[in-house]
Amino acid sequence: MTVSQSFEVHREPVGKRSTAAIRQLLSHFGRSRSRPVGCSVPGGDRYARVSVRTNRYSVPVGLIGRTVRMMLHASEVVVYDGGKEVARHELLIAKGQARLEVDHYLEAPVRKPGAVPGATAP
Repeated sequence: MTVSQSFEVHREPVGKRSTAAIRQLLSHFGRSRSRPVGCSVPGGDRYARVSVRTNRYSVPVGLIGRTVRMMLHASEVVVYDGGKEVARHELLIAKGQARLEVDHYLEAPVRKPGAVPGATAP
């Protein structure tokens, strides 16, 4: 039975159908193909960025050199350190782009005050 045939068989309004009947009709469409894909990558280059495909996404500077886990969803990239989410970025479409969050770089002047001209230690 094809999807169009199954809809022709059930012509009553959707509100009148049982949940089981609706699930049976929707089962013909299969599962979503946008399941997340996970991988472990080094926690960042010297600029606190991780690479996904051909693009780069920022992570907090404390993760430079550490291994992080990334989940690639249909529309976003989520970065985890252990079980804690440390970064979430919208997925870039074009190749060779970078998405940087300023918040990821704010702890650098505290850890290394000489890294930014005019910065002083608290």
